[in-house]
Amino acid sequence: NSTNASGKQLVASVPLWTGSRQWDKFPEQQSAAIFLEQGKAYYVEALMREGGGGDNLAIGWTLPNGTLQRPIPGNRLSPISVAPCSSGACTDLDEDGVCSTEDCNDNNPNISRPGDTCNDQNANTSNDRIQNNCVCAGTLIPSTCTDNDGDGVCQDDDCNDNNANISQAGDPCNDGNANTTNDQIQSDCSCSGTPTGGGGTTTISCGNGDISITYGNGQIIMTGQAGQNYFFKVNDLDAGWASRLDCVNSSCGSSQSVSGLTNENYLIRIFNSSWAEICNETIVLSGGGGGCTDNDNDGICQTDDCNDNNPNISQAGDPCNDGNANTTNDRIQNDCSCQGTPSSGCTDADNDGVCQADDCNDNNPNISQAGDPCNDGNTNTTNDRIQNDCSCQGTPSGGGGSTTTTCGNGEITITYGNGQIIMSGQAGSNYYFKVNDLDAGWIAILDCVNSSCGTSQTVNTTNENHLVRVFSSTWSELCNQTIQVSTGDGGGGGGCTDADNDGVCQTDDCNDNNPNISNPGDPCNDGNANTINDQIQTNCSCQGTSSGGGGGNMETIACNEMTVTYGNGEITMSGPTGNTYLYKVARTSPGWEIILDCIDGSCGNSQTLSGLQNGTYSIRLFQTNWSAVCDEIVIDLTGGAFTTTSSSRSRAVVSTAEKIAFFQTPTPIRIYPNPAKYLLTIELSAYINKELEIQVVGINGAVLNTIHLDKDHSLRHQLDISQLANGLYQLRVKVPQEKGYVLQRVVVAR
Repeated sequence: NSTNASGKQLVASVPLWTGSRQWDKFPEQQSAAIFLEQGKAYYVEALMREGGGGDNLAIGWTLPNGTLQRPIPGNRLSPISVAPCSSGACTDLDEDGVCSTEDCNDNNPNISRPGDTCNDQNANTSNDRIQNNCVCAGTLIPSTCTDNDGDGVCQDDDCNDNNANISQAGDPCNDGNANTTNDQIQSDCSCSGTPTGGGGTTTISCGNGDISITYGNGQIIMTGQAGQNYFFKVNDLDAGWASRLDCVNSSCGSSQSVSGLTNENYLIRIFNSSWAEICNETIVLSGGGGGCTDNDNDGICQTDDCNDNNPNISQAGDPCNDGNANTTNDRIQNDCSCQGTPSSGCTDADNDGVCQADDCNDNNPNISQAGDPCNDGNTNTTNDRIQNDCSCQGTPSGGGGSTTTTCGNGEITITYGNGQIIMSGQAGSNYYFKVNDLDAGWIAILDCVNSSCGTSQTVNTTNENHLVRVFSSTWSELCNQTIQVSTGDGGGGGGCTDADNDGVCQTDDCNDNNPNISNPGDPCNDGNANTINDQIQTNCSCQGTSSGGGGGNMETIACNEMTVTYGNGEITMSGPTGNTYLYKVARTSPGWEIILDCIDGSCGNSQTLSGLQNGTYSIRLFQTNWSAVCDEIVIDLTGGAFTTTSSSRSRAVVSTAEKIAFFQTPTPIRIYPNPAKYLLTIELSAYINKELEIQVVGINGAVLNTIHLDKDHSLRHQLDISQLANGLYQLRVKVPQEKGYVLQRVVVAR
């Protein structure tokens, strides 16, 4: 409400990547109506964070008369003078009072402007200072060594002492090979680049072999059957799900290619012309390099690279930062650890580069800091590690034990169990750690994202499903693991009591002395012979449905355009006159009996069943094209016969196979997050080698989206729900060759 930034407020934002001038992809992109006084100047600010791929930023507004100006024309804007950072008018990541546009290193408050002290990592120089080009350089110490090219690097350490631009490993050079890029001096002083072509491609097939996908060297080629038309979608998963190809018309043909791509993870989806999904593949694209993976494009294969996510750290001898302020000349060692030379003034008895004051054990070079492996002397623990208090502690391996998994190409280990999650990386590296409890509304139980997180983090938690994500210090995702933590012997669970060892804490357990009775909905016995279907209620009491005979009240349930009326041993299902429906009714308790299976299209708009026994009944109603009229209806019928008696309808004995064919119980699935915003992950590990149909259904029963997956689908499927409004939905997962489906409720909330 003024011409300065002091009172600025966030009015709109863009949570994920959008196309240029794509104004309405997310509701957050548009602000509420804001009153502006004619003739008065207002401060406006737009900030964009670089992610990856193409960039775009534009701001538009709607005038009082409804005219859209997208973007706002320049004649309505005038630049302002940027005040010092202390006023909050510019970006200052390290909070040193120097704006990022003027700061030589905005991640280090000690290095800001030319003239600031620094360390050029050269022992033969002194008085190291930031230069005008923001490079750190010192003055060569006189009479120390020969330096023919005057670059501050002694002849003995200089790869080319006649060229000031070529001194040490990592300096740019020209290897004379037109087929390589990113040429750099190697640790043996040779010049070598990354091959730009030849090899490095991978070919996979999907859609029962109808589609081939070849990828590598910055390109993806998708080819189907000649003469067919397909729809092609390619998304960059590491750039905010950015679309790299979206060909969904009749001219896409049988083949499409995308080139000029960066080394990222990509999702490839291919559909036939009727929108049946044929392929759903996640690939990792690399730039070639003779067929090896090279994530950071430094010309060193992943198998030989000490850190394939950082082009500056590759091999022994490369400069690094061991995180120890008491060492200098930090270098990558032969075991890929980072270690420096102790600076004068501190004691280091075990010569591990860590001063005695900071060393957990200065007589053992293998035990220095939190996260280092150790031995706690307890044979019932595993993954023993130095803790923050320098004690040695492992994870209990008894009573259900712990599980260890690796990710990040083996760089990270995750050990979980007994109410604890331990995440450990390479010594000397700093990682960011995020852990969310998926069963507790996606709540964050660890969110360590600063320079002091170190190589290892431990979190105590309860028996839940968790999402564990670990990132490098440059925010490259190394791990994305879904795990289930258990307490095993009941002694873990984040410190909760679990007397019956059913994995439910005493405070949440309806009966902590009986592992079969824990939560509302569990079966129980209310001691009343006149009730059936006894279950634990929300107040932890046990209660069943009355089985009393005769005189029961009739009840009616609306099922979209149909109604179901039941009671007194009778069920009536009715729809509008002139329509015809398919009917399936079974008694599921007591016993199991098919009551009605009318699916030949001649059942009409109404069916009545009478003379029924008391019990629980499953009712499913379909249109003649087998689309569900509404979800399955389960009723408890009272007022009927107390015993199984014959009626006007057949009561033949039902075999197990007939039960399965009539109403198959599908395998459960897991979905997360729930509530969700824009993407929903569906765990499909129970449906390997099965074709699937996934539907999103509105609260009114309307099918909003249908996706078909072939047998080659991945273990996890990510569903784009960005087009759905806030509200409650149902997710149906069905195997086309089988009857029945899995139903999950999903909440969309932004």
